[in-house]
Amino acid sequence: MGRKMENSKTFRAAIVGTGRIADLYDDETVHVPDITLPPGNVHANMYNVKPVSHAGAYRTTPGYELVAAANRGKERLSAFGRRHEVQSLYTDFTKMLRDEAPDVVSVCTQSPEKHDVVLACAEARVPVVIVEKAFATSLQEADAMLAACREAGTFIAVHHPMRFSLMYRRLRRLALDGSIGAFGSIACYGGGLVHGGTHKFDFMRFVGGPVTSVLARIPDLEPIPPDPLAATYPDLKGDALLTFESGATGLLSGVSPSAGGMEIRGSGGYVTAPANTGIMKLVQTKQRSAAEYGISQTAEGRPVRPVSWEEESSAWPTSDEAHHMSAMQRLLTELYATMTRGESFISTGEDGAAALELAIACYQSALTRGPVSLPLKNRALRVFNR
Repeated sequence: MGRKMENSKTFRAAIVGTGRIADLYDDETVHVPDITLPPGNVHANMYNVKPVSHAGAYRTTPGYELVAAANRGKERLSAFGRRHEVQSLYTDFTKMLRDEAPDVVSVCTQSPEKHDVVLACAEARVPVVIVEKAFATSLQEADAMLAACREAGTFIAVHHPMRFSLMYRRLRRLALDGSIGAFGSIACYGGGLVHGGTHKFDFMRFVGGPVTSVLARIPDLEPIPPDPLAATYPDLKGDALLTFESGATGLLSGVSPSAGGMEIRGSGGYVTAPANTGIMKLVQTKQRSAAEYGISQTAEGRPVRPVSWEEESSAWPTSDEAHHMSAMQRLLTELYATMTRGESFISTGEDGAAALELAIACYQSALTRGPVSLPLKNRALRVFNR
């Protein structure tokens, strides 16, 4: 990041948008240590270690103090203040930025408002903003947000929770450390293309690296005249085929009624993870030559095929360490190291924009009925998402 801050500093945090991910999500989840997990290859998923919310994480992560919040609705804002003991409450977020001068601002609004909030944070020279996914509603908005923050020296962190879940980090590591041979493909199932899809698009990039082209179908997409590639569309379900720079393949399957989850395949096996269950399975392909069994060739002198089988093993170590820190707490902990010691951060504004670009590319591909190359030249198409 541009500005390294004091190593022992307690950062003053503020939140814009006091709804579900800022506060209420914690009421919807069961905290894993309070329940008994089934035996076997099981780990807490990213939404079952509390606090999931930004407010809860700020209040329980060393190095932060939640000092202010802004929300258009006064009733929700007042309830937030009472619950989290926040006295400085605003219905005008720009006034909050001026009066409170926070070190960190969480942007927890719906996506159509994120552009204006982030630009206001940059104008107020807020050192760090944390933006919820999806990053924006168009690439024009994303470009402007990145440019304004770059000019102001404001660092953007994006809350892609899969990147801060030890379950998904281990899934990525197994895909890339040789456990399944050379990485070949990743498939993700379920959800829409933007609000839910950016989870999956970001994780596919996290595993596979840069994407060079996208081919997609969106059965319910209706072109909007007069310029379909500059119109605003709803968040729809679709299927997408990605080509990575490495030559590997990515698949997002959102149209068919498939159980959610993902599978990563390599030359020597595969690893799977059903969506949000915390259960992972590692399968490795093993081989022995026929000669080891005393058979080397057929009666006609042709070689005999090797004997192949699959071995399933636990994808998780025995430690339950990850059950004691939520994905949002881990984001704040690692962000603190970035802010004070200049350590690299795993989910930046550029990552948020790149995940959004893959979702927007699906719409452009479906509208033009063919593959599209990245980076996208057309930046005007907009997808409304919450």
